[in-house]
Amino acid sequence: MERTEARPHLNLPHHVVLSLLSGKVEEIEGHLKAVEGGALFGVIDQEKWWGVINHSLLVRRVAMGMANLANQVHKGDQSWCNINVDLVGNGGLLEDFAKRYEKEYPGMDHVQAGVRILDDESINFPNKDRIKKMLVTHLYGMDGYNDEPANWEEKIIVLADHYATGEVVSLEERFADFKSRQVHGQTMSTEETEFWRIHDYCYAAQKEFMDTVGTIDESQLIAFLKNLPATAEEIKLREILRRQPEKAPRIVLAVERLQRIQAREKEAREKRNTVIFDFGGVITEDPDPEMINNMVGLSGIEAGRLEGALNQVVPLMQRGQIDEELACRQLEQILNIQIKVKAEDFFATKFKIKEETKALIDELVDKGFRVAVLTNTIPSHFIRIKQLLLDTFSGLNQKDILASFELKTRKEGRNKKREQPDIFQMALDRLAIKAENAVIVDDNPNYVSQARDDGIASLLIKPKSIDLKEALFSKLTISPG
Repeated sequence: MERTEARPHLNLPHHVVLSLLSGKVEEIEGHLKAVEGGALFGVIDQEKWWGVINHSLLVRRVAMGMANLANQVHKGDQSWCNINVDLVGNGGLLEDFAKRYEKEYPGMDHVQAGVRILDDESINFPNKDRIKKMLVTHLYGMDGYNDEPANWEEKIIVLADHYATGEVVSLEERFADFKSRQVHGQTMSTEETEFWRIHDYCYAAQKEFMDTVGTIDESQLIAFLKNLPATAEEIKLREILRRQPEKAPRIVLAVERLQRIQAREKEAREKRNTVIFDFGGVITEDPDPEMINNMVGLSGIEAGRLEGALNQVVPLMQRGQIDEELACRQLEQILNIQIKVKAEDFFATKFKIKEETKALIDELVDKGFRVAVLTNTIPSHFIRIKQLLLDTFSGLNQKDILASFELKTRKEGRNKKREQPDIFQMALDRLAIKAENAVIVDDNPNYVSQARDDGIASLLIKPKSIDLKEALFSKLTISPG
């Protein structure tokens, strides 16, 4: 399956979280989209501006990587409480968002400033109170910050903040850098006792984390964190945040709009419980070339001329208006030939199930999805099609195998469907589902367009295509495994 043009789902931070990081943004349409105090606001120097953002994005990456690692190690462990990956990601983005206040307001550090901003009741986003707590606990050990991190989300933010500078470093490298920057007045002033309190806590938290994920030592852990790739979300955030601060209102509106779209898409996916496959060219290799080769051998008529005559006759058969015997008589008249074999032998062909489609259908059934088949076909073919499907797929119900000639109409395409009863609507009625419950998989773009006109999510399979599973699962509530 060729990759569809559908936009990949991006789990971007809530638009208010992005606003906090982006800087001063106006009230737009009665909603506060950002606040004064973000990392970018008032920072003219592009290099300094990007230093704060790059650190925040790297803290996010490291924190989410650590959370995912711990959750994976404890997968299936009933006593383990999964770490909230999105929460530590947002916490990583915001732990330094009010950094500029340290210089602008004497005596106020970035945590005090951040908490003051988040205390504004007009600023709302998921888990705001927990992130506000993270702001406080990530400075644990400094004078005035005595709230020790109480859960893994808070501990991971402390560690991720120390592992991330402009790149991932060890705690030893981080504390050496911290000492150097303090000497040059580039960071908050810290007493020697504070430095060692922070130092000792970070090493203790690191050991606790390594113990909980198994036998990883510090060098292995740092190597793992260094090799964490930037996700699609991080790449998009870097693109957004490299823009100028004055563009922030448009940025956050765009993110908010994308999140609304993705919320609607998620809601739509959750309703889809039935996948309706075409047969020839989707479940099997295209059977038409085999049928035409058989006809050419029996009639002696060249393939191009034969196909022209079939285009007049086969649609009538597929709509149940004529049977194979009458179709042979019509072909004899059109082509001026005599067909000397049985009608079903003249229309004979072979069906070969695609292994990748078989595996996909089996997985869909295992995951609880209903699978149906809707095909333009003729009676003699359908007898063999139905038996082949029932023999191959144990989870397929006989009543969910639908043929055009039985419905007395066929898939026609967008432009012709009004001339005949709409087969997709009839199929939905037979299956007792609504358009919002189904996904159509077909190899004919005209039929896919017809289904989409009927409000059915549809997927076009192209010749020599790949990634059918990935493309289909993107329309459902499951991920390729």
